[in-house]
Amino acid sequence: MSKKFEFGKQPAKGFNAPLIAGGLVLVGILIAVAVFVLTPKDRLTVDGLNTPAVAALGGGSDSLPANSLEAVEENAKFGYLPAVDLAKTADDDLVLANAETAQADLNLAQPLNETPTDKFLSSKIPPAKGKGDSEEQTRPGTPITFDDAMKRYGKYLVFAPRVESQEVLSDVLDITEKRSNPDALIVRSTSLEVLSAAEEAGATGMYIGEVTSTTPGELKEAGVSMVALEAGEEDLDTDAYDSAGIRVWASGVASEKQLKALEQDGIFGALTTDPFAVQPPAVKSNK
Repeated sequence: MSKKFEFGKQPAKGFNAPLIAGGLVLVGILIAVAVFVLTPKDRLTVDGLNTPAVAALGGGSDSLPANSLEAVEENAKFGYLPAVDLAKTADDDLVLANAETAQADLNLAQPLNETPTDKFLSSKIPPAKGKGDSEEQTRPGTPITFDDAMKRYGKYLVFAPRVESQEVLSDVLDITEKRSNPDALIVRSTSLEVLSAAEEAGATGMYIGEVTSTTPGELKEAGVSMVALEAGEEDLDTDAYDSAGIRVWASGVASEKQLKALEQDGIFGALTTDPFAVQPPAVKSNK
């Protein structure tokens, strides 16, 4: 016979098993979610890239506003490496921009190195220089600092910025250490000194200077891991670089067909201003 509730008396405090069980289930779910959120995801590194990798010069300046937030976002979405330009503002902040053309491109009142960071960030980057009429190709871009770009995407992308001075390299490495890791950084440069310093810091150096002025042996002696060779009508001669343990990138690749042909030459990757034409998203290298 069930016990009736008696008015005026407090009910006996029993052990509510269903409630406790439900609470334990909830705690278990919260712990599982916390573990999933807090456990580091697999990071993309240079050595972990699928080949041929595709690096988007200026973030893909033929199809997206050059060196813009939007370009980096699209690179992240489709697995391209942001091969951005870097420059400094008057506030000594490192930003995504071409130092030589930024004043004209962004309609700045002064050269970029004399422009405060807030003025730079409030400007607009002109639309892509390609001939397409899509919304992306007619929309201006948003300027961004290198630190912000790395904060947003440094854990998910391999960046390949161009660096031509030890001063800029020092800032690049500091930001990379804070936001990502040097093993997810490719430094492009014409300076062997810059590339050697980058390699010593744990990053990967890519020589983009005149290959006629240096030899594979000299690059190897400088500790450089990669070289960019201009892609032309002829097959790329990569044998000497392969023998020196230097990975070859093809520069100026313009189409998917050309990339497939160069892949037969054993290239590690391609540098292009239009990554969508070279490696359409359906066959992108890094997902």
